Amino acid sequence: MKSILSLALFLFGATAVQAQSTSSASLDPNAPVMTFRMETVDFGTITQGDKVTREFVFTNTGKQPLIITEVKVTCGCTDPKFSKEPIAPGKTSTITVTFNSAGKMGMQSKPVTVVSNNRDGDVVLHLKGEVKAAPAAGAEAAPKQTAQNGSDAAKPAPAQTTPATATPAAKPKTTTTAKPSGAAAANKKATPAASKKKVVKSAQTTTPSPKQ
Repeated sequence: MKSILSLALFLFGATAVQAQSTSSASLDPNAPVMTFRMETVDFGTITQGDKVTREFVFTNTGKQPLIITEVKVTCGCTDPKFSKEPIAPGKTSTITVTFNSAGKMGMQSKPVTVVSNNRDGDVVLHLKGEVKAAPAAGAEAAPKQTAQNGSDAAKPAPAQTTPATATPAAKPKTTTTAKPSGAAAANKKATPAASKKKVVKSAQTTTPSPKQ
């Protein structure tokens, strides 16, 4: 029993070593190598319905031109753009990915698989971030209306002005002299006549009679 177990372990080890040797021998030292600055890009926090675009920058650090044949995504909300032109050794290029958050909510992580003649095979990139719900239209309008009402209430009511009416100038008072009554007037007219009679009578009494 022990001999069978030892034989199985020996065969397994030999197979693993052979596979590793074959893999190392198949790697072309002159093959193109795709080296990314960042394989995961975080777009932060956005509002549901927003679109964000980010770039994945890479350099061909190999010795042969690098050719991208395909970029795969798992969701129609992710749209990649790339150049199919050969990228010479030492040159830099980008893969642009646009994410549409319509209908999405919460934390997001979208894989983007780059298929090329890269020496190390396919490269899986990730675009991640958080999507928050858009504020309701009514909830947004209510504070504005409240604020407007508050400001209106704070304003003093405009004073009502009544158009001034011209006050007529006071008429000058006229003093009227009361006319004497008929009896008083008659007495007034009769007074000079009586005075004359008295004078005449007085004159008659004072005149001396002539001596005979």
